Amino acid sequence: MEYEKLYEIWERRGVLKKLKENFKSDIDIERLKKEFKNKAETCIAEDGSSYKIMYVGSVYYITPSGKYYTPWACSNVTPKEIIKDELFFEALEEVLEKNDLHLYMEGDEIYIVQ
Repeated sequence: MEYEKLYEIWERRGVLKKLKENFKSDIDIERLKKEFKNKAETCIAEDGSSYKIMYVGSVYYITPSGKYYTPWACSNVTPKEIIKDELFFEALEEVLEKNDLHLYMEGDEIYIVQ
């Protein structure tokens, strides 16, 4: 089943909302904040401002699919896996932003930034 059809069906049935809420409840934000406080490195941006950053891990270990792919090269992933990964990242970004933290990704690496 193609991505758009599956997304529409899941949205109609409330699956998307339920999955996203499950992902949110699985995120241990207190542990992440504690780790960030203890492990984040302070960096200086090109404009002279400072920010803190902490490596969280690779998409291979953190995302529901455990796969790295791009929109133009995604033959290794199913529409179901793509949707779950998207919902996971939406949930993670929402939880982080409520706690004055942000998600940053470079390639398959995932970071938390403040």
